[in-house]
Amino acid sequence: MENEGHPDNNHRDGFGIQLVYTNAFVNNLAAEFGAGPYLSMNTTEFGGLQLNL
Repeated sequence: MENEGHPDNNHRDGFGIQLVYTNAFVNNLAAEFGAGPYLSMNTTEFGGLQLNL
């Protein structure tokens, strides 16, 4: 789970699954590629209840 910030009355979170490929070309140089689905949501409080929007 990743926390994307804390604006007033708004907590944004996300979940992701990734497949990642890394190739080390030389000792100090590598390239990485990742892809996969990502789901994000905003949690806010309205009327005393926490809502996921």
